Amino acid sequence: MKIPLLFFAAAAAFSLGAADFDLGNYIRSRCRAGEREIVLPDGELRCRGTVELGREFRNLTIRGGRNTTLVCTNLVDLFYLNGCSRVTMRDFTVDYDPLPFTQGTITAIDRAKKVIRYRLHAGYPRLEKRYLVPHPLFFGKQTRTMKYDRIWSHCRDNRMLSPEEGELQMVQIQPHLEVGDFVVLNYRPGCIMKIRGMSDSLKFENLTFHSSPGGGIFARRTRGRHEIRNCRMIRGPRPAGASEERLLSLSADGINYATSRQGPLIEGNEIAFIGDDSVNLHGSPLRVVRREKESFLAVVGYRPTEYTELIQPGDEMRLLAKENFAVLGTARVRKVELAEDLPGLDRKLFGPAQPPPEYITYRITVDGPLPEPGTLVDFPAINSPGFLIRNNYFHDHRARGLRIMAYRGLIENNRIERLENAAISIGPEYAYWQEGGWVNGVTVRGNRIEAVGLNGSAYSRFGYSLGAICTFVRNEGRAVFYPGNRNVRIEDNLIRNCTLAGIYLLASDGATVRGNTIIDVNRGTAPGIGGNYGIRYEAVPIGTFCTENSTIQDNEVKP
Repeated sequence: MKIPLLFFAAAAAFSLGAADFDLGNYIRSRCRAGEREIVLPDGELRCRGTVELGREFRNLTIRGGRNTTLVCTNLVDLFYLNGCSRVTMRDFTVDYDPLPFTQGTITAIDRAKKVIRYRLHAGYPRLEKRYLVPHPLFFGKQTRTMKYDRIWSHCRDNRMLSPEEGELQMVQIQPHLEVGDFVVLNYRPGCIMKIRGMSDSLKFENLTFHSSPGGGIFARRTRGRHEIRNCRMIRGPRPAGASEERLLSLSADGINYATSRQGPLIEGNEIAFIGDDSVNLHGSPLRVVRREKESFLAVVGYRPTEYTELIQPGDEMRLLAKENFAVLGTARVRKVELAEDLPGLDRKLFGPAQPPPEYITYRITVDGPLPEPGTLVDFPAINSPGFLIRNNYFHDHRARGLRIMAYRGLIENNRIERLENAAISIGPEYAYWQEGGWVNGVTVRGNRIEAVGLNGSAYSRFGYSLGAICTFVRNEGRAVFYPGNRNVRIEDNLIRNCTLAGIYLLASDGATVRGNTIIDVNRGTAPGIGGNYGIRYEAVPIGTFCTENSTIQDNEVKP
């Protein structure tokens, strides 16, 4: 009797037992057998990750069966899409066990000593080094949503008293934080979908993510239109034996794209109760370290080699000034090639927020002016241009809704509610995070925004995203602002119940603000909002600072 190859493949995948489903082997064996649509088994599949799909994976669909849930038993990336092309993933759920976060109840607050004590909930991971993070998230005991206040609770240290109890040493404590409120400690070593290697034209449809040791879909150095449709990043079910429902879903951003030749399509998704921004789209400016005759050397943190095909001949390069990142000139790329590393570079030059352990050096030849050593250059063609974000629901999470540093795009008909910071912020983070860049040709229309900018960090002197919808730049210190965000259109949006301005234009040129309805804004009060960056903030529904050539008309403002 001839037994099909697929029988042996399935038997091999399941022979390790339910606790050790070999997801990678299951997918590879079916690809070798010529299947172009791979259907995952029904029910819960416990797997160890990381499953790599390289350049040989093309024109392929991986979909779930009946109620397929992939439970990753390591706190690592579940999928690593490394150079694959035209791959679709759909119709399954992802969770982690152990969870990449733990949670508990605040049992004592000593405001004089600035100490918060907590006890973990039954059924969640016990304390160990990876959960002793200095970025706790607080939730209200009644609302079970993130608890915001006029003062940001900033933590200095988190120490274990026992496997069930810990103590937070704070720099400051929220005035309205109470005994009985909840705390979440989240771990961030990876993500669910890690995308690299110029992966091309991917689709993610009808996926549900309940937890992640970091973010959801994280892409770097890609090409082609990636589509993310009808996905949900939401809190999962109560763990077995747990005394409380989950408070958190993903530990970091929901969707994060950088240094991509084309921005993604993000449509019909729900992202909620995550540990950072819903969507972050940006490029990666390069730090110049040496100037040559017709070329220069620039460094990139870690060792990504794709820049030789990512940056293409003819691409525009912008030369940026120090401190305020004004565009000093432009040049056209002629060639990008690997160069020998320069030893002994200060890694804070190209990773001020998180200095990388290693770096790679490129030689870039251009037609036009050469940049000075120590400055940044960026390339609009790789700043995730042409993105489309529409008909999504972003709510109840830390940080910002949409953090857009990408070139050209449309943000349309989204619902955004109950966030720590701005709903939609448009502009570069050249300083500190070194995420770029200057935005040109972004339209924001028909969005419904309510109750954002709720935390004191948003309307403090350290704030620089000063409206529910805003343009911005993060400068070095108090440098004079350059109006580098150009041709932004903000039209027909409904903005209600926000602590800052409904709309705020900072470092903008040629913006159009028309037909918006703004109700009950500027509810947050604090001295010197934005003052750390030299911003003079006025409590008005539509504010501007260091902005040129704006058209502001036909907007309706209500108390």
